Amino acid sequence: MVPRRLLVLIVILYVLWRILVAVGNRQRRTAARADDFSRFSARRRDRFRDEGETLAPCDRCGVHVPESWLVAGRSGRYCGEACREAAQRGDSSPGDRPDAG
Repeated sequence: MVPRRLLVLIVILYVLWRILVAVGNRQRRTAARADDFSRFSARRRDRFRDEGETLAPCDRCGVHVPESWLVAGRSGRYCGEACREAAQRGDSSPGDRPDAG
């Protein structure tokens, strides 16, 4: 009789373990990450990709934004007014955002 109880206990523990693993995997996939709150988050990029809008890099800082967001300047397309103005002033070091702080 003891082996039967032991077998039932093992089966119950296995089922509980599988449930916990599934819940953990689900939370990991849906948990909020730091960049989910950014204007350039992966979820937003995926949404624009699904809508058919392509992403293009800013000619100054290299950030990829939807093409409809790009701001045209004299010498390229930029992710925003700050990058366009900085490029026109001659502050063209890539990756150095003027509004970073």
